[in-house]
Amino acid sequence: MAVCFGMTSMQAQEKAALKSNPDVAYDENRIEKMREELELSEDQVERIKDIMSARADEKAKLKDMLKQLKEEERREIEALYTDEQRARLDEMKERRQELIERRRAEREERGEGKKFQRNKK
Repeated sequence: MAVCFGMTSMQAQEKAALKSNPDVAYDENRIEKMREELELSEDQVERIKDIMSARADEKAKLKDMLKQLKEEERREIEALYTDEQRARLDEMKERRQELIERRRAEREERGEGKKFQRNKK
C-alpha cells in the first residue's frame, strides 16, 4: 500500500482557488455536505464540480450585474431623501454596524469561529 503525503498540482490549484474565491469555497462546502448526506460517489462529485465550474463565469457576471443594479437603485432612492432623512439613514447605518460588531465580539467571546462569510467586492 502506497501512502502519499504530497499534493497533486490539481489539489494545489483547487486549494488556491478556495482561498482566492469565496464562491468556490461555498460551492466546495455545498458539495461536501451533499457528498456526506447523499453518500455521493467520487464520479458524482466530480461531475457536480464540472457542472458548477462550467457555470461559474456566468454566475459571477450575473452577480456583478445584480450588485450594480442594487447600487443604482440605492442611489436613486437616496436621491429622494431630504437632508434630515439622509442624516437619520446615516444614524440607522451606524447603529446597524455597531450591532454587527457587538454580535461578532460576543461570538468571539463564546469561542465560536467565524461563520461562513462571502467577501463583498
